[in-house]
Amino acid sequence: MRIFLCLLTLIGLQLASQGQDHMVERIVLPEQGVQPQVAADASGRIHLVYHRGEPGEGNLYYSSLDSLQGQWATPIQVNQLPESVVATGTVRGHQIAVTPEGRVHVSWFANRDWHKPKGEPAHAYAPLMVATLKPGQARFSREQNLLRWTRHLDGGGSLAVDSRGNLFVAWHGRGDSPVEGEMGRQVFLSVSVDGGETFSRERAIAEAPQGVCSCCGMRVHTDQQDGVHILYRGLRNQLRPMVHLQSTDHGKHFTARFFDDWDIQACPMSLVSMADHAIGSAWIANECEGTIRLHHKTNHLSWTELISSQQQWKGKHPSLVANKDGEVLVTWAQDAGWGKGGQLRWAVVDASGKVVATNEAKDAPELPVWSFASAMVIQGKFKLIY
Repeated sequence: MRIFLCLLTLIGLQLASQGQDHMVERIVLPEQGVQPQVAADASGRIHLVYHRGEPGEGNLYYSSLDSLQGQWATPIQVNQLPESVVATGTVRGHQIAVTPEGRVHVSWFANRDWHKPKGEPAHAYAPLMVATLKPGQARFSREQNLLRWTRHLDGGGSLAVDSRGNLFVAWHGRGDSPVEGEMGRQVFLSVSVDGGETFSRERAIAEAPQGVCSCCGMRVHTDQQDGVHILYRGLRNQLRPMVHLQSTDHGKHFTARFFDDWDIQACPMSLVSMADHAIGSAWIANECEGTIRLHHKTNHLSWTELISSQQQWKGKHPSLVANKDGEVLVTWAQDAGWGKGGQLRWAVVDASGKVVATNEAKDAPELPVWSFASAMVIQGKFKLIY
């Protein structure tokens, strides 16, 4: 633990940038940690969760940082079932959500209670676990499985909280649909209105177009107006487009839109990210045809692809974070693949869509296998953890 504290406190290397003088610092996870996920509460405290151990039989660890003091707290283990957390494939990783007052929720793809009936993949009945750390406590609640009647989790799940503390957890899998294969997969939602103590029975989102790319990840995002967004890769004819579900009534009803059709006959194991900020802009980053696509929306205008095809970045596993000035930091993994971490690439884009800073490929650090970078803003500065 002493090594952890020293590394996270002292390792902060400013990366080379082009254009304006933007500070982007990087922090390396110690002890072979992978898949960092970060979030901040209303006080500015940073909360971090990461995976350590075997990719199919690991543990999750949590720490926090007071941005004014710059001292990371001693890590604690999130999961009570030892060596039960899965990181294999990258898309099956954990996620974190933090309420304004600092209640921490973590979800993860677990390996306990796996069954291997004839003809079924090992992950067919894998549970989606959720645990909560209340402010002032030193231990997470015992994990609970949210899959009560659904199965075939595969691509993992996602969670987010709104300003009132409501917790939204979504995943894609199979329920009672008679349709075979990926066209029979659906998006399911479970909601907690009591801080993660209890959850509603999962329901299929009726407005979601049927069919989900089975091993692609997804993302739940709540905006500053408490709108709920769910992003995932769907199926439409022979294409695998991104689907954006949006709710303005706290997850009761959703509308759907398609974008970035991908003509591919196999699951690309892709991820997606979303960010927004107080000036009314929102951003989405996703992978399509092997490149990172960036989309932008200002106030009530339509979504537009911000980066032209000539400027797209080759890579996987995008992540976004926005600062108060309307700038967004985009990170991705270049040359990543199955069992290959790739190189950490990043770019800063201003509110007008102009790329104002980036790191050079020759200076890009190597990412661990099954990992990616996660970004945060501390005192106006972009910081990367990988």
